[in-house]
Order: sequence, then structure tokens, then C-alpha cells
Amino acid sequence: MSARQFPLAGLLRLRQIREDEARATLEGAVRRSRETSARRLKVRDGLRESFVDVTDAAALSAVAAGRATAGNMLAALDELQQAESARLAEASNGYTAARARTAALEKLATRHAEHLRAEDERREQLELDEFALRRPRREDQP
Repeated sequence: MSARQFPLAGLLRLRQIREDEARATLEGAVRRSRETSARRLKVRDGLRESFVDVTDAAALSAVAAGRATAGNMLAALDELQQAESARLAEASNGYTAARARTAALEKLATRHAEHLRAEDERREQLELDEFALRRPRREDQP
């Protein structure tokens, strides 16, 4: 490693990888939560819109069984939605923490780069000053 390289570059890269992983986990949790919400809404809307003319006891039994099944499915989807919400919150917290850890190192890397830039500018100015001192002045020229 050269003296000009950020000393924590390897750790920064590792933190960026972990942040990317946390982002992917969060994106997956968001996607699954949306899918579950959409399925839940579809089942709920299906229950609301199912109007059947009941003509006999067998039809009434079939409608009751279908509604019970849909109700059970809705209850299961409610539980799944709660679990997905918890996973989403956990993934969000994980991403936020990973981003904060990465951001802290990125600030250090930026400061390091600024320090190097300032050092280069100072060195260049010293060289220019030295050159100006060594250059013959016009009144010194014949």
C-alpha cells in the first residue's frame, strides 16, 4: 500500500459490499411485502364481490364453504403480512445501520483525499516559489 492510498480502503470496500447486501435484502423485503399486500387485497376484494344467488341448501353450503376458505386464506395472509412487515422493518434497520457505517468511512476517505490534494497544492506552490526565486529578474538581465 502506498502512502497516498487511503489506509482503510479495504475496510471501506467491505462496508460497501455489506451495504449492497443490506440494500438487496431490503429490496427483497419490500417486494415480498407488496406482493403479500396485493394478494391480501385480491382475496378481500373477491370476498366483497362474490354475490351468488342461493337456490337450495347445497348451493348455500358451497357458498359458506367457499367463504370460510377465503376467510381462512385472508387470515393466513394477514399473519403473513405481519411477518413480512416485521422482516421489512428489520431489513430497513439493517440497511440504515450498514449505510451509516459506510458513510463514516466515506467521510474519512474524502478527508484523506482532500488532505492529499492540499498537500499536492502546497508542494506545487513551494516548487513555483523556488522556481521564481531562482529565475533571474529582468533588472538583473543585461
